[in-house]
Amino acid sequence: MASYKLSELAEDDLRLIAIKTIEAWGHSQAEAYILLLHEALIKIANAPDIGKRRPELSDNARSFPIQKHMVYCVF
Repeated sequence: MASYKLSELAEDDLRLIAIKTIEAWGHSQAEAYILLLHEALIKIANAPDIGKRRPELSDNARSFPIQKHMVYCVF
């Protein structure tokens, strides 16, 4: 199983997503959504070609929609 590493900015974004989700829908929903994001990131790490190529960002960058968020990865 592949793993992933978040940049500091991505970690900050994830914390903010958790905070905003708690404020809007509560702890239980925030935990479920963060788990969903984690599972999606594992899926992406295992199959990086599933994302959209983003050559305007980097030769090896891709983007992946996850519900209402967009994940940008560099492999």
